[in-house]
Amino acid sequence: MVSTTSEIISQFVINQYKDGNYQTPLIIGINGPQGSGKTTTCEQVVTELSQKLAANVIALSIDDFLLTHNDQEKISRANPGNKLLEFRGLPGTHDIKLGSHILQSICNQLPIQIPHYDKSLHNGRGDRAPTSKWTLISSPIDIVLFEGWSLGFKHLSETCLKHIYESSLKYSSKSHLPSHKLEHLLTVNNFLKEYEREWYPYIDAFIHLDAKDINYAYEWRLQQEHTMRKRGLSGMSDAEVRDFVDRYMPAYELYVPALRDKCLFCSNDWDRDEDMGKLQREEHRMHKERSLRILLDRNRKVIDVFKNVL
Repeated sequence: MVSTTSEIISQFVINQYKDGNYQTPLIIGINGPQGSGKTTTCEQVVTELSQKLAANVIALSIDDFLLTHNDQEKISRANPGNKLLEFRGLPGTHDIKLGSHILQSICNQLPIQIPHYDKSLHNGRGDRAPTSKWTLISSPIDIVLFEGWSLGFKHLSETCLKHIYESSLKYSSKSHLPSHKLEHLLTVNNFLKEYEREWYPYIDAFIHLDAKDINYAYEWRLQQEHTMRKRGLSGMSDAEVRDFVDRYMPAYELYVPALRDKCLFCSNDWDRDEDMGKLQREEHRMHKERSLRILLDRNRKVIDVFKNVL
């Protein structure tokens, strides 16, 4: 019998929790494309772990840390013509200080209010909800499931990004990169350094929900939007959803390969070749038990499960 995504994640988290090689709380990073079911899965895992471990388990999303609508418009105006920063979601459109403050408060076991981002506001463009809708988290917290579509993405060197970009111009008719200027991609790439520096050190273990075909994201995101509209909430049209997801595709193209091939916790300066040094290989082996990749089909069913090994 094939296990569900929530069952696999729950067992992985239980193993990490019982291992005890972390400072309380245990923070599990979870990456997955838009619509892959991260939020629903996390809700299921929170319920299951709370029962099995008698632990205080919470779910947290990088969406909670998105800039307000007004601040997002400021980012857009500061980067004219950069479609990647025109709307919410891409690296550079989150409140890094707010996220760091909340993560540190959780680690210090301080009561904290978690912001709520309402994606239905401004005709589906979204905005941070008023503080009356924020969630008060009581301490002590044992486990945090921290999820996000781009969580775990790590910046590429300028040389590497330029090489990928130039290759896409010459050899790939399906690439989304040529739809954007190189300097716009480099701007987003540089923003990723803030996430790596300020947020990633909090992550103790990491799970990558990987789609067999990243283009499933279009269908999955449409399903989410249709569900939201059925609930009577404002949302984007189908054409707007496609335009919205289009803006995410370059990031998937640039950063998902590294999530598949490397361990999140390894250094960011080694290449995928046979000349990888002995110490770098050992670094990968030392951390592989802290990483998991779950491959999903079009219906979000589990195809395979991988531990990150060389």
